[in-house]
Amino acid sequence: MGDSVNKMLGNQVVLTSDDIRQWQEDITAAEHAKAEADATIADRRRKLEAAAIFGVRLDPVIPESGDDSESMPAAVERILGAFDRGAEHRQLRAELRKTPRFAEMLDKHKSAYYYTVISRLAEDKKIKKVGRKFRLIHKNEAPSEGTPESAS
Repeated sequence: MGDSVNKMLGNQVVLTSDDIRQWQEDITAAEHAKAEADATIADRRRKLEAAAIFGVRLDPVIPESGDDSESMPAAVERILGAFDRGAEHRQLRAELRKTPRFAEMLDKHKSAYYYTVISRLAEDKKIKKVGRKFRLIHKNEAPSEGTPESAS
């Protein structure tokens, strides 16, 4: 009479404390696995950046966004971070179009929002235009613009 009485009462299903405890354990295990995966990804990216210093030419591996809450500016930074060289507008838009939400935004706004995003990222000194290409400005990179007096 024990478990079946705890689970069913007529046509209604009763939630047990074992169910809740199992869901909490599942969440904890998933968060632990995610933290390990993030650490592994960070470690491999550091190694790839070190390899790039020695002139090793790598094909860009553009990480996929795992969440739907990523903004287009964040996606542009993520995409440019995967390239070891500059990327043209068409390359950036092609990568953004791989995400259905961004493809819809690009089509809906005739790429006006895209150009606004690029302009704001450049103004905020997060990306830099080199010729017809854009590249990510890394945190340890010294700004090339300005005068020596502005450095003090």
